Amino acid sequence: MLHKEYEQLPDNHNDLDERITKLSDLFMLTPNDCAVLKIWAIALGTQQNVLKEILTEVSYNEMQRRVAIATGVPLHTVKATLSKSGILYTTRIIESISPDGYEYISLSSEIIEFLYDIDSIDLLEKYIKFDTGATFPAEDFPVNPSDIRIISNLLQSKKPCNILLYGKPGTGKTEFARSITTYSKRKLFFLASIIRNDTSRIESLSTRLMAITIAIKIAQKIMQYLS
Repeated sequence: MLHKEYEQLPDNHNDLDERITKLSDLFMLTPNDCAVLKIWAIALGTQQNVLKEILTEVSYNEMQRRVAIATGVPLHTVKATLSKSGILYTTRIIESISPDGYEYISLSSEIIEFLYDIDSIDLLEKYIKFDTGATFPAEDFPVNPSDIRIISNLLQSKKPCNILLYGKPGTGKTEFARSITTYSKRKLFFLASIIRNDTSRIESLSTRLMAITIAIKIAQKIMQYLS
C-alpha cells in the first residue's frame, strides 16, 4: 500500500528519499525518524490520498498503530517520534501535533516546500546566509582596543560562546559583528528572518525558528567534530 501511494505522487516525488536523507544529515534524524517522516510526507503529498484517509479517519492511537505497521517501526518508537518531545517536533519539521484534531500531524510549510521541490532554494541556503561582503576595519568602531582583542580571542577559541551586542537600531551592531568576525579570521553566517515581503508575522516567526534550529544543529555537529 505504501509503495502504491508513493508511485501515485506527482513526478517531482522521485527525489523524496534524497531530500529526506538531506534532512536526516542536517537534523541528525534516526532511520526511524525518517521512516515516520516519509509516510506522512507521502500521506500529505496530494489532495486525494488513500493513505491520508487511512491515517486520519481513525483514532489517534489507531493512527500510531497503523504508522508502526506501515513503516515497521516499533509502536513505542512511533509514539515517541510523534510526540512533542520527539526530534521531528522540536526541530519544527512537524509544525503541530493535535491528537484531538482531524489532521493529527501537520508538517511545516518550509519542509513541505523542500520535500516536494516547490521551492528551488536548498533548505540550508534558504535559512543560513554566508556573509561575503566587504567590512570596515574593527579599529574604526568606537570600541576599546582591549575589548576588541577579548572578543577576537573568544571567537578564535574552540569553545562555544555567546556575545550580545545591544544598542538602538542603526548604531552599527551588525557592521561591527561583520568586522570583528573578519578581524578574527572567522566566517559569519546570518539567520534568515523574513523570506518574502508578504510574509506574515506568524510565518516570519516560523521561519526564524527554523533558521535557529538549523544553526543549532550545525553548531552541534561542529562541537562533536572538535571534541
